[in-house]
Amino acid sequence: MDSLNDANMKINRQAVFSDGTEYYIFPQEPMEYEQVTLRIRTAKDDIEEASIVLKDQTISMYKIYSEERFDFYEGSFMVETEPVSYHFILQKGEETLYYESGK
Repeated sequence: MDSLNDANMKINRQAVFSDGTEYYIFPQEPMEYEQVTLRIRTAKDDIEEASIVLKDQTISMYKIYSEERFDFYEGSFMVETEPVSYHFILQKGEETLYYESGK
């Protein structure tokens, strides 16, 4: 495989982004038993699957919006009484990228 094809087979890590701002997590300070929605940005048409991983569950994300250079994925879950930690999993072919917001 030449280097151009190799580049097309890898996730564009520079385009992946999510943080704690109101565009990527809402509500920003959820109450107990409230639904939280997370978003992540990727390069346009770059990944095959996106998920949110919580302590005891994995939530599928869905593409909600595309623009010229980026796709935006969204997934939701219910918070309970314990603080929530999460990370994202992005998949493209055999590659898997684990992404923590703000990293």
